[in-house]
Amino acid sequence: MTDVRSTAKILGLADDKLSEYRCEFRERHRARDLSDLKEFGSTPAGRRVLWRLLSLSGIYRSSMSENPLLMAFSEGARDMGLALMMDLDELDPNILVMARREFWSERNAELQQEKKLEAEQHES
Repeated sequence: MTDVRSTAKILGLADDKLSEYRCEFRERHRARDLSDLKEFGSTPAGRRVLWRLLSLSGIYRSSMSENPLLMAFSEGARDMGLALMMDLDELDPNILVMARREFWSERNAELQQEKKLEAEQHES
């Protein structure tokens, strides 16, 4: 995690107590946000939600479109997904790996059940 206070001092932005307080405030909230995200990603239900959000954000699709408004909308959603993915990678890259693995494991089991039901339907 980047030390906001050190960066601000290097840039000459933390010369007074108010600036220092604001840097500490951002650091505390960033640490809390990452802690919350880590806890959320520690459960199968949380990882399912994270995977769904990443999938809906379009990080694995192109945002290109002939319609500039649609492209801007898609790129905004994709940017949010990429920010979430970067936070997950910073916390623990295994959260994303586990979410992907669990999703595909569940999806493959569903597909096998569908094939089984189709085969039974054809037999009757």
